[in-house]
Amino acid sequence: MKSVKPSRGSSLEHGIAGLVAVVVGIVWLSHAVKRDAPTSMLLFGGLFILIGVLNAFLGFYNAKASNRLSSYDIVEDEPDIFEKKLGNHTTKEGSEKQYCPYCGTKVDENAQFCSKCGKQL
Repeated sequence: MKSVKPSRGSSLEHGIAGLVAVVVGIVWLSHAVKRDAPTSMLLFGGLFILIGVLNAFLGFYNAKASNRLSSYDIVEDEPDIFEKKLGNHTTKEGSEKQYCPYCGTKVDENAQFCSKCGKQL
């Protein structure tokens, strides 16, 4: 399976942003409770906290894990963790498309250099 993995640095930034979102959601929720805000405002604060927790978990997981979750399916550097859980979905031999691991452009199977970025394949 081919996949593009997010960098560890940007994944760490997403994890930190998730923690910031959790703090903002907690502050929002506490102010909404103090001011007897409508239920929709309370739900918004709770949803903000939930999304922040999920984003922080995913960001920190991708920053540390050896098999990171993929963003797009293009490059063969690491196996996708869902590939093991859902079964190996391969195409018929010879029908798999080739892509440049640096820029994602389609390339011929026998190409030695990418036609777009010029890097060696």
